[in-house]
Amino acid sequence: MEQGFEIGLKNNKHRSYSRIRYLVVLMDLAFFICYVIHERQGAGWLMVLLAAVGLMEAAPRKGFIRQRIASIVIYGMLAIAWAMINGWFTLLHLLLSFLDTISTSALHVSINNEGIIYPSFPEKKIAWDELQNVVLKDGILTIDFVNDTLLQADVDTDNTTTDEIVFNQYCREQLK
Repeated sequence: MEQGFEIGLKNNKHRSYSRIRYLVVLMDLAFFICYVIHERQGAGWLMVLLAAVGLMEAAPRKGFIRQRIASIVIYGMLAIAWAMINGWFTLLHLLLSFLDTISTSALHVSINNEGIIYPSFPEKKIAWDELQNVVLKDGILTIDFVNDTLLQADVDTDNTTTDEIVFNQYCREQLK
C-alpha cells in the first residue's frame, strides 16, 4: 500500500519579493514620467498610465491566486509599455514576471515510498538512500542527508494537517 504525505511550507521571503516588485514598478514609473517630459510624445502618457495602474496592482494583496494574477498583470503591462521604447527592457520584464511567478509559488514537499520531492527550481527529487533522517517536529521539517547536509523549513500549519507522530514513524520505516 502506497502512503504519502503533502506538507506545505511557509514562504518566508514573500514579503521581500513583494517589495522588489514594488521597487521595479516605482523605477519604471519614474522613468516613464521623465520620458514623457523629455520626449513630449503622446504615447508616453499611455506608458505613465500603465505604470500607475501597475503600481496600484503592486500593493500587497491577500490570497495566493490574486497575488499571482496581479504579478502577471503588472509585468505584462510594463512589458507592453517598454515595447514602445526598447525591446530589451520588454524581455527583461517578461523574465522578471517568470521569476516572480516561480518565487511566489506555493511550496509543498511531497513524501512517498520513492522519496521526497522538495520545492526548489527545478524540483529536487531525493531518494530515501540519500537521507539519514527526516523529522517533523514543532512546525519545522528537518531533512538530514547522509553527506551531513541539512535542510530545515517552517511548515505552514494552516495548510498542513499531517500528524507528526504518524509522519515521523513513516519516515523511520522508509529509512530502514
